[in-house]
Amino acid sequence: MKIWMEVLGLERIGVNDNFFMMGGHSLKLLGLVSNIHKRMNIEVPLKELFKRPTIRGLAEFVKESEKNIFLPIEPAEDREYYPVSSAQKRMYILNNFVNSGINYNLPAFVWIEGNFEIERFEWVINELVKRHDSLRTSFEMIEGEIVQKIHSDVDFKITCSDSNEEDLDNVVKTFIQPFDLSKAPLLRVAILKVRGNKCLLMYDMHHIISDGASMEVLLKEISVLYHEKTLPGLRIQYKDFAIWQTANRDSDFTKKHKEYWKEIYSGDIPVLDIATDFPRPSIQEFAGNTLSFNLGKDLTDKLKELVTDTDTTLFMVLLAVYNILLFKYTGQDDIVVGSPITGRPHADLENIIGMFVNMLPIRCKNMNKLFIEFLKDVKENSLNAIEHQSYQFEDLVEELNIKRDLSRNPIFDTMLVFQSLNNSETVVEGFSFSNYVRESTVSKFDLSLYAYEKIEGLCFALEYRTKLFKKETIERMAGHFINIIRQVVEKPDKKISDIELALEEERHRILNEFNNTVSEYIGQNTLHQVFEEQAGKTPDNRSVIFGDKHLTYRELNEKTNRLAVVLREKGARPDSII
Repeated sequence: MKIWMEVLGLERIGVNDNFFMMGGHSLKLLGLVSNIHKRMNIEVPLKELFKRPTIRGLAEFVKESEKNIFLPIEPAEDREYYPVSSAQKRMYILNNFVNSGINYNLPAFVWIEGNFEIERFEWVINELVKRHDSLRTSFEMIEGEIVQKIHSDVDFKITCSDSNEEDLDNVVKTFIQPFDLSKAPLLRVAILKVRGNKCLLMYDMHHIISDGASMEVLLKEISVLYHEKTLPGLRIQYKDFAIWQTANRDSDFTKKHKEYWKEIYSGDIPVLDIATDFPRPSIQEFAGNTLSFNLGKDLTDKLKELVTDTDTTLFMVLLAVYNILLFKYTGQDDIVVGSPITGRPHADLENIIGMFVNMLPIRCKNMNKLFIEFLKDVKENSLNAIEHQSYQFEDLVEELNIKRDLSRNPIFDTMLVFQSLNNSETVVEGFSFSNYVRESTVSKFDLSLYAYEKIEGLCFALEYRTKLFKKETIERMAGHFINIIRQVVEKPDKKISDIELALEEERHRILNEFNNTVSEYIGQNTLHQVFEEQAGKTPDNRSVIFGDKHLTYRELNEKTNRLAVVLREKGARPDSII
């Protein structure tokens, strides 16, 4: 019971309370599983938690299960340098990719109002730099291998300056600069005094030393230290995880996960062939924009009812809907959508700052069925992917020996990211902080759909590459996404083939404007005579196009004339049926 309360963040819980009804989701599921293993030496498959979502039900499973001893990650001996993790290796390679620039920076901007002591905050940040090895780490190549070096001391200072709100956008844009991975710390922090007791905290870290969960750890520890409380010591650091992961790369544990992914991606791997507004550049360009839209509370509540009725999660339902959207846009019913996962399967890693995120390429097929049936497939695929998350995405890419296309990402070109309920404004003993919203100008994938669960309902951000799509195309896509949700919550057993994309106003335009093709014919010539006249006027213009082939008016006229000669030789006469 104590584990459940800690994971769910609740002070009380009953033995018959449903984990998912009490705020549980995929991320908390992983925390529950790893903590049960650490404290009780019992491994619980995720699927069991869906079958037994109460303490009473899970207790029965635990009672019947064999012990599986939890093995802690051990601290490593001191070295001049250490191996990198799979995720760090991926980040290092991507950082040196053409045009990477600031694409793998993790900037954040927070409004702070109230009695905020800047000098104390500077001390807190420096204490955290001393506490976490990742904040004192640099990277380089030694004998052909990427390694990380941990520095005992780094020259780190917080810059403070005055500004006004009119100049903030320019100041924020200037603050985000590329990092040199060979120089620690890969962190910069600045404070802008705006007016009175209001200031803007700006911090930026490279993705190779941090991720979303690490940012949450950082903010939590800032709050603790700022209020003169003490933090428990860290038994291990990120480098210890990197060594542990490297040592387990060829273990039976890893091989089991490897075989799962190899089976999923045996044979041809589908490439998402979605129509773009502009030709795809030969080398990926990361310029992007973001469109935000909301689902509204009523529709969100209906979606949650569907989640409860189907024993799924919001992520699973949204993944099913997103797959249908892509299916309707492409005609492909074999689609891969990437989804990031925290990548902390071991309970020892909860309070460590570092790059743990792994990418799950979730493959869904065969949409010629009812939505409710497809949702079951998506649930199964999602749970299997999470169960086998320990096998690293970059290892899978290497294992599959995929031929690299510089215009695309390996395996998938679109992502779905789900974040659970998280208030954007928090009050902490004397001051409050809230997010400073800025416009994103980077898109790492063709399309990335971000979903945020908030009190007022689900909110979405559709990130897209401006070199591929126009804003109006993305706006239309967002409308179609919501339209699919409306249909599946009203009728979950609806055939996917019967789900419509078009909104009411679009149907009206199609039927009443685009279909208004009545035109008066003036003249006495037959169709083939009209064509020959046109061929005489514009012989070198394209007349027909199919795929990547085309014929000019001259070429088509010559071909039809040759065909006419053959038909006459075969006995064709006026009014003959041929």
